[in-house]
Amino acid sequence: MLEDYEKDALYGLTVKYLMDLRERRRVSDELAALQVRLDEIHSNLFRLKEAYTAFNIEDSDRFFQHIGEMIGEDRITKAYKLAGYMNDSSSEPAPDESASGKGLNMLLDWGAVEDVGEEVNIKDLVLRELRKASSHGTTAREIIDTLRKEGIEMHDKTVGMTLYRLSREERARRDGRRWFTSDTTEGDLMPPVDIFS
Repeated sequence: MLEDYEKDALYGLTVKYLMDLRERRRVSDELAALQVRLDEIHSNLFRLKEAYTAFNIEDSDRFFQHIGEMIGEDRITKAYKLAGYMNDSSSEPAPDESASGKGLNMLLDWGAVEDVGEEVNIKDLVLRELRKASSHGTTAREIIDTLRKEGIEMHDKTVGMTLYRLSREERARRDGRRWFTSDTTEGDLMPPVDIFS
């Protein structure tokens, strides 16, 4: 039989544990929603980069400089202002300094440009598909077919290699030909309501 002070201690521990369980679920739900949004953004960025090819603009170190040369300094500056990278009172020089070659470096310093290359996008998109498949899992072929339906072209082995890398990072696991995400929070069960019955 527990003494009162032991019951009080156990009670305090239980309250704290239950509160942390609830908070973990709340934060986990928020993170899941943010991850879905991040996946959407990566997918959008990939599609937008593909659209630039209609203007013969390829992804390179001169990506934004090339666009600036084609549309002019006024428009590229306006684009950055509209996107929130610059404001009218900014003392920073205009982002298109193609003649000096400093424009892209300045944007990199501002954090305006990030690597949205094929590997980063494919990895995020594969993770998105694994999360969508949930406990049912999915195959490399199903992921490839889904991504190609979205207009994303890649080498046939890219998804398989990405899944392998994710498994090495312990972010994915395999059961036969089916792949599952390991990026889930486990053990987050709500306490039973009828614990005293």
